[in-house]
Amino acid sequence: VAVRLYRLGAVPLSDQEAGWALQALSIARGETAALGPQPLYVTLTGVLFFLFGSTNFLARVLSALAGAGLVLLPLSYRRQLGRHAGLILAFALALDPGLLALSRVAGGPMPALTFGLVALTALLARSWIAGGIFSALALLSGPSLVQGALSFTFTWGLGYWLYKEGHLAPVGLISLDESTSESNKPGSRTYLYWLLATLILVGTLFLRLP
Repeated sequence: VAVRLYRLGAVPLSDQEAGWALQALSIARGETAALGPQPLYVTLTGVLFFLFGSTNFLARVLSALAGAGLVLLPLSYRRQLGRHAGLILAFALALDPGLLALSRVAGGPMPALTFGLVALTALLARSWIAGGIFSALALLSGPSLVQGALSFTFTWGLGYWLYKEGHLAPVGLISLDESTSESNKPGSRTYLYWLLATLILVGTLFLRLP
């Protein structure tokens, strides 16, 4: 958190960042705004602008906090990775220059990355409520989610092919049981309910921006 928040508002906003910040500022002023493809950033940043005033720091703080939250993700996989490998991965995520730079950009892809991976982790753990909420937040974070989904699908397909060819050992991340498909149906409905509710409420700022 300290690395991502240090002098976060010192550098002026770029043209692209200013475009997102101006949409959030319109919401903070109660004006009619045509939202771009990142309603999560615009609505939440608009609330921050309304409460604390419009600053460069607040324009970037959502991305910074999302980047800091990504560092905690290896905790969910410590059983598969091992404690020491998980700790090394957490430090790598915290100090990676690329992720650090993306965490300091207003309207950047970091919320989509973090919320998408958290949603995937929740679904693997069959935590349907958390999975629905974070899936909706990822969808509201913009088209970067599509790029991430394509990369993940390619990586998963490559890993599955290597596993079938005997070149990759299983790591036990996912254990699928065909007999539990019927019992998962109520969970799937719960997931869809929370997904739709979060999309509607957060995407419209609790119905203030239909």
